[in-house]
Amino acid sequence: MRRIDWTTILKETRGRAVANWLSGGPDGRGARTVDFVDSVSTDTRDLMPGDLFFALSGEKFDAHAFVLEALELGSSACVIAESEADRVLESIATSDDPALFRPPRLIAVDEPLFALERLAVWNRRGSDAEATAITGSVGKTTTKEFLSALLAQKYRVTAAPKSFNNRVGVALTLLAVDEKTEQIVLEMGTSGTGEISYLSRMAEPDRVIVTTIAPAHLSGLGSLDGIIDAKMEILDGLREGGSAYFNSRMKGFDRFVERAGDTTNVQTFDPEAFGAESERGKCPIGHQFVVAGQRFELPVPGRHNVGNAGVAVQVAMDIGVDVGAIRAGLLSSRLPPGRLDVRESGGVVFVDDSYNANPRSMESAIETLEDIAARRPGGRRIAVLGDMLELGRDSRLLHEAVGRRLAENPVDVLVTVGDASRHLSGTFSRELERRKVTLGSRVAHFDAVDSARDYLEADLRDGDKLLFKASNAIGIGTLAEELRTLVTSRATSEREPVYESE
Repeated sequence: MRRIDWTTILKETRGRAVANWLSGGPDGRGARTVDFVDSVSTDTRDLMPGDLFFALSGEKFDAHAFVLEALELGSSACVIAESEADRVLESIATSDDPALFRPPRLIAVDEPLFALERLAVWNRRGSDAEATAITGSVGKTTTKEFLSALLAQKYRVTAAPKSFNNRVGVALTLLAVDEKTEQIVLEMGTSGTGEISYLSRMAEPDRVIVTTIAPAHLSGLGSLDGIIDAKMEILDGLREGGSAYFNSRMKGFDRFVERAGDTTNVQTFDPEAFGAESERGKCPIGHQFVVAGQRFELPVPGRHNVGNAGVAVQVAMDIGVDVGAIRAGLLSSRLPPGRLDVRESGGVVFVDDSYNANPRSMESAIETLEDIAARRPGGRRIAVLGDMLELGRDSRLLHEAVGRRLAENPVDVLVTVGDASRHLSGTFSRELERRKVTLGSRVAHFDAVDSARDYLEADLRDGDKLLFKASNAIGIGTLAEELRTLVTSRATSEREPVYESE
């Protein structure tokens, strides 16, 4: 964060210094109050001395319970809700910790999240850095990772460290911008109307990218038209004369172009036009592709990732990164955890794509399993699939559609976990019967991850290739890690060579 003094903090957060601790003079330990702040925290688990701590509240947590801990850890001050000031003061008054400042450094505001966002806007507007904001039903985080890696070959980049695509995440990303930052890369997600518009206006991007449109968060957005309307909101904060990169194959493309208007520099990209040739040399699980007549190598699995990497290359070229640097950046790229994380342990290949799921990403994951199996013949293809959440009233139909897609090139074993995914496995079985396919595919459905674990533990064989895919809340990622650890342990105990590819 850019260095900020207390007067400006109080002004931008619209806060007041509780107990007038900024009135001057030494504090209770004889040390003078620090003059400025250059970092913030919303979690005491990663708080560093000097951080300005924001006590955020949500449906399942209230960080006001950790204000005392934040002060003990050396927070320069804590931003709290005005409505919680008396309760926080009371809890501090009962503490006999001699390390605490007296009076405690507290800033009371109407709502800590709003205060965090106001400070983020102040930090963004005071920076000369350019910003790129990314949205889409699928591929936001992956595109962000690719673009960040490419821009970092030439510029100082500040990017969301994780899938920081909500109000808190975008605010924290903007607050991580400092005087050295030249490029900012953000992602913006939504589960309801108005959210992306709010985030875009806060970030004021110089360019935006829309990766694709697909059924996701239907419980909040209602329909595909609702999703299109929500994603178009990313244009609301685009700076005048900014650029918008649209997937020319996505649903609602013409509406995006119309919404962008004549003042926006509209650029299009076609994921299919990039090509996606399997690269079996330097990139045994990756692909080669072409952008603007230049060939690139992508060392990660999934043909669909060529589209994400392709638009990242296109944007990086437009910003001024040379082709050689882009090639180097791509070769150093890695996918975020839980996104097509391919590892081989004890002769078994694990494809962990468990971070989240919607029908489009589920289909892409299935295609990736087919691709990996084609490159590594022998052994069984096993799909471990769980519920896709937030699909609203269309949930059953969309799960059934995935089952029909899976039956086009049947896996050897299908294991489903959860409630809605029973429709996926049921449709898969019925589709095979209808087609009179007798490939010996085995199907098992379980309500809970533990039961699926027991089933898979007893049956894993050398050469198996397993795909794990579901919405994150189902817990499929934990299942993948536990089974991989089990297989590694078995191989070690049998003194077999173990190869693990990151």
